[in-house]
Amino acid sequence: MSEIKFDDDFFDSVDSFIDVANEKSGKIGPEKVGAALSYASARFNAFIVASSSVDLNQLKEIRDGAKKHFLPIYEKNFDYNLDMYEENYEKYINKFRKQSDS
Repeated sequence: MSEIKFDDDFFDSVDSFIDVANEKSGKIGPEKVGAALSYASARFNAFIVASSSVDLNQLKEIRDGAKKHFLPIYEKNFDYNLDMYEENYEKYINKFRKQSDS
């Protein structure tokens, strides 16, 4: 698996996904949206792994390696974003709460 560049295209995509998530959160709730995003990410990454294999046998062989690749990425990103919320809690959460109240 290649290393992803965190460039403008990357963050534009992230922002687009978050915009859709925010819109959906108002309709079905943030917990369900979070679960849907997590499922969608897993589904799309499974597709990437499956479509990169030459056949079913290779897919079965690379499965564990793919998990060792993808699972730490989620953990690293989750930790990074929680760190950002801890460092900016008042700013981010107060802004969110003010928007929710209006």
